[in-house]
Amino acid sequence: MKKIIILIAFLSISILASSQGWKKNEVDEFTGKTVRITKYKNVGVSYSTCVRFSIAQVNGYIYLQVTHTGGTSSPIKCKDDEANLILKFVNGETLTLKPTDEIDCDTQLTIYYPLQKDNFEMLKKYLLDKFRIYYTDDYHDYKCTKQDYFYTTLGFMGF
Repeated sequence: MKKIIILIAFLSISILASSQGWKKNEVDEFTGKTVRITKYKNVGVSYSTCVRFSIAQVNGYIYLQVTHTGGTSSPIKCKDDEANLILKFVNGETLTLKPTDEIDCDTQLTIYYPLQKDNFEMLKKYLLDKFRIYYTDDYHDYKCTKQDYFYTTLGFMGF
């Protein structure tokens, strides 16, 4: 019985690690700059818009990358520099993230939000229920389709 439990635990960890995976995991041989980026995961869908999250670690700084792709009825235009991302957890608590200056508005909207290590406990402890993204003229709420995203991704990255 003990061997079966150990086998199930090992398989669960293996499946989690293989489903998460790295998009990029390298150290620049000239500068020593470390770049680790997880693969994108779909976390919200609304109208014809799909929202994906990825976590990037660049020389010790950690960012939540939020990418939007959408069809012709998408609310996406571009993001206001003062707009925030608000995460709402199933316990009712919220966490507001402020964007960096790096915003890519080409074919898809990508926004970078710095993550503070003191927020990791909340991100890993509570399941994500909804999130709100502010756009140039409005905001849009998304129901989370991957509630354990932060728990699994931060755990995968070793945080």
